[in-house]
Amino acid sequence: MYSYRTEKQGRSWTKKGVANVVAILTAEQNNFLNDALTTEIDSVVEPLGEDIKGAVRQALKKSESTPHTVQT
Repeated sequence: MYSYRTEKQGRSWTKKGVANVVAILTAEQNNFLNDALTTEIDSVVEPLGEDIKGAVRQALKKSESTPHTVQT
């Protein structure tokens, strides 16, 4: 999984960038990423009010993507 994300997509990475990607993928694989993100955000966003809190949570959700097709 890690090698595909870092090597097979034709991208170049800094050591710090690879470490960040690995940390995120590991947290996601261990079902920890969502908890970590929402816990951190709750303490920062709570004083700003429920409207902002909802907007931040919505922004963190995966967006639906439409596959692109090429007609020949």
